Amino acid sequence: MRERWNLPIGYDDLRYGFCFTEKVERLPWVPVTEAELFAVCISQKVLELYHGMPFQKPLELAFAKITRSLDDQERYVLENLDLAFSFRPFAPEDPDLRALELLTRAVAERRGLRFSYRKPGTKRSEVRNVHPYHVMEYEGRL
Repeated sequence: MRERWNLPIGYDDLRYGFCFTEKVERLPWVPVTEAELFAVCISQKVLELYHGMPFQKPLELAFAKITRSLDDQERYVLENLDLAFSFRPFAPEDPDLRALELLTRAVAERRGLRFSYRKPGTKRSEVRNVHPYHVMEYEGRL
């Protein structure tokens, strides 16, 4: 680490081991390709779709952790990619967050759900029991 990445490392006689001899702001990161930066940029765009949802904060924290290690040149490329394209949101415009959270939890925990359902064109609803294995948004509906 000392020779390859020029990090301030020295031996500590009191600890019987190596340690940093001065503060290190950032550890070197494995070089990132342009394709990988593009994937990170897409991830950032996808994060925007989860604004206001229960898992927004964990996603943002994970993204921040990943991008914190980028060097200045990689950040520059990422910012330019961000400006170069955008996504049309495919998530519901006004999602029922309670329902989405309930569905997501049921899928993750492999639990069944029971709800009242009305078929298109009918007046009466009926009770349905389902075991969801995937949540998908299609044309603004869950």
